[in-house]
Amino acid sequence: MADELSLYFEFQFERSKTRHAKGCPVQSAKYSFAGCNIFLDVYPYGSEEDAADVVRCFLRFAPSHSGEQFWSIPSLFWRISFWCGKIEWQSTELDGQTIAHDKDFIQVICRNPGQSRKLHTEVHLWCDPKECCDVSKSDSAKRRRVDYGAALWEDMKFTDMVICSGEESQGFPCHRAVLAKSSEVFDRMLSSEMKESSERRLVLQNICEETLKVFLEYIYTGCYPSAGAKLSITQLGELMSVGEMYSFPMLVLAAGEQLCAAVSPTNVPTILGQLRKFRHRPCIQGFISDITQKIKENPDLLEALVAIC
Repeated sequence: MADELSLYFEFQFERSKTRHAKGCPVQSAKYSFAGCNIFLDVYPYGSEEDAADVVRCFLRFAPSHSGEQFWSIPSLFWRISFWCGKIEWQSTELDGQTIAHDKDFIQVICRNPGQSRKLHTEVHLWCDPKECCDVSKSDSAKRRRVDYGAALWEDMKFTDMVICSGEESQGFPCHRAVLAKSSEVFDRMLSSEMKESSERRLVLQNICEETLKVFLEYIYTGCYPSAGAKLSITQLGELMSVGEMYSFPMLVLAAGEQLCAAVSPTNVPTILGQLRKFRHRPCIQGFISDITQKIKENPDLLEALVAIC
């Protein structure tokens, strides 16, 4: 599109354990995009918390004018790719993410990079200039709009509808405006003549109450809830399904990453089965590739997978 803002840049260097300590980033040059300075922080051997061999990458955003405390870039489209020579390690992309003062980075993890030294990163960014906004610290109305979701989740006053996990469920009270603002799918449902709009009751199928509560908290707060860590493999699959259905791609990514990290000989077939439902997403395909690599390196995982064939 002619009126679309875009940025492409590359960053490459040779990683070396003699020059790059674990937990120490290598920073790229800074680039200007949508009123922000943008740069990469790449951890060639992962952060201090990383046990496995990973490359951890942060794409960071900072407003060009230091006085701007409340700002956002809604509906950002991005793709970050890792390369080793001519071999692509991983490519992760997402449509429609919001970058803002309280979420000012994108994180991508490349697992099992092997012994290769040359790290080559490519970054693509796109957004509609009409969607960009830099808001000064004096704009208290914008601040209230940014913060209201988490506050509403805490007290749940003045709810005007119920979201349920099945026809027989009592469900959870919630706010139509929050659901409609969070997702275009919800917005269309609640603005139309559909029964969900008239009955003030939204029923989600194939999801249990525990998963629904995690989903609802994510809608309000925009953060992956701590309760998500307690979900079973099946429930994480449910969470990915509702995230996919109602256009929450970051939720799909977070639940998929949790599944990938939980792989063991007792669950590898089940986890692969859940992830393969979403393999059309490059980020999920990356998790499947990670698990495939783990299977090659771990005889117990391979044996567990062969046992069900």
